[in-house]
Amino acid sequence: MAKVVTLFPGFGFKLFDTGLNSSVISNGIEFHLERKRRKYINSNPNPIILKIYERFSALYFSLIYLKFRYYLSRSKPAVICIWNGHRLPEMAIKAAAQGLNIKIAYFENGLLPNTTTMDFSGVNASCSLPKDPQFYLDYYSDLTDFDLVDIDKKLVVRKPHKKRSSLIFQDFDLSKAYFFVPFQVNFDSQVIINSPRVNSMEAFYSLLEDAIEIMGENSPVFLIKEHPSDARTYPELHSKNSNIIFVNNNTEELIKHACAVITLNSSVGIEAALLAKKVIVLGDACFSVDGLVNICRTKDEFINCLKQIDSTEAIVGIRVAFFTYLLKEYLLPGAWQDMQNTTDLNHIRKFEEKVNLEALN
Repeated sequence: MAKVVTLFPGFGFKLFDTGLNSSVISNGIEFHLERKRRKYINSNPNPIILKIYERFSALYFSLIYLKFRYYLSRSKPAVICIWNGHRLPEMAIKAAAQGLNIKIAYFENGLLPNTTTMDFSGVNASCSLPKDPQFYLDYYSDLTDFDLVDIDKKLVVRKPHKKRSSLIFQDFDLSKAYFFVPFQVNFDSQVIINSPRVNSMEAFYSLLEDAIEIMGENSPVFLIKEHPSDARTYPELHSKNSNIIFVNNNTEELIKHACAVITLNSSVGIEAALLAKKVIVLGDACFSVDGLVNICRTKDEFINCLKQIDSTEAIVGIRVAFFTYLLKEYLLPGAWQDMQNTTDLNHIRKFEEKVNLEALN
């Protein structure tokens, strides 16, 4: 039996022996505050207003936590399901459930077209996908022609934010050599939490500039596409370096014609690997598998990878196994957006399989 509840599930809450303390609150609102700071970085809010907002966030977190601690302790569910798990309400619900040893299933957009992610470990870099290349080589060796799946390679087009309609971008001949660099939403958890070494789009740009300076006349051209759904733009960077060009071409075309795709941990990286393109990963990603992508943890590794990119190739067995494993074993079939007005029995069946499997662990 399943039940959907709002952020305030019923009346009443327990005030004593709740497990709530300053450490739980601080950890619970840390990402939320950093996200807001980055989202409104240009508005220069008053420090007093920031302190008031921090106190309000702590109070809001505590209220949701106490409500769910009370609700969960009375209803005693075997599993709770939440989206992503990083924003303030989700952090409060997660903390309440963890304090009661209740298992949590995390959901996110699917890693492949027409799929949904469901994972009991977390999403993105925290997910349970194996990172060991040998796992996929072994998986590949056990595959038969019957096991191989036909994966939809038509990429999902993201709707542009309304503030992007007035932006002007440069033209670039995609038949020329370039590396494609998809910017990400600067206040997203993928950047704040899962990219500790290159922790902002400004830092990303700076890394490209460092590579250009070090490589000199051998430096490649980098094409940057700002994230379509991001309200923030970077006009101050658009004409700063002649080897770094901001474009607004179709993402799939930018991937297909690139020498390689450079990403922190964007879904564009997994889309590029799906299209058999070379990928350089700088952050922590669910697809950081040696033999599938090139993983760079330092500036020197990144520059060496740029220099040697022509000699690097994904291992076919790992690539085929990774995407087959995603579709056959890991992801729920069907995009969650399509489940609101219809019922996909395969989607429900896979969901139940995952819950039952977790119950055995």
